[in-house]
Amino acid sequence: MVRAAASLPPTRAGLVTSFATERPVFGGRTNRALGISFRVAKRSSVTVDVLRGSKLVKRYKTTTRQADRTHRLRFDAEKNPRGDYRIRTARGRCPAAGR
Repeated sequence: MVRAAASLPPTRAGLVTSFATERPVFGGRTNRALGISFRVAKRSSVTVDVLRGSKLVKRYKTTTRQADRTHRLRFDAEKNPRGDYRIRTARGRCPAAGR
């Protein structure tokens, strides 16, 4: 069984307006995956990282995300050891937005 943070506060820049994980615990006997969902305030490129301690376990590739739309990702619990996992979002520049 693996624990994950239930939700994280918005970033300092205010780009992420909403962020949540599907449940506080995932894995276990049923091998339940972790659902990750977030919304961004304006169109931008976003990278999502899953960390266990300071080690990067999975990086979802940087993609351009549309504003005011819920984006969902799935982190598979299979072959990942027990422990506390953290989800980190990072933004980049969006060339299509001209910024």
